[in-house]
Amino acid sequence: LNGALYPLIAEANINNMPVAEGKGGAYDKEGDFLIYIYDSDEKPFYQGEKYHQFHPNIVIGRRVPDDYLALRNSDAQEETMAQTLCDQGMSGGGM
Repeated sequence: LNGALYPLIAEANINNMPVAEGKGGAYDKEGDFLIYIYDSDEKPFYQGEKYHQFHPNIVIGRRVPDDYLALRNSDAQEETMAQTLCDQGMSGGGM
């Protein structure tokens, strides 16, 4: 929240969603309905397998927009997602 890019995040938050510093672990709860912001120097980003991205949120039953689901098969995913070690997903025998 104190980083140089935070003003851009605040400007893009047109719905005035609550924002909090992410701590990880038991401190961050999925039912909090917050946007957690993490310091990437302390908690670096690790991309998950592609089959975990842009899926219907059936586990917790929280609806996601159709345009989000459409990203799963889009060129945008191919352009932005790196290849990972496990690329087959559950239906392809990757688990």
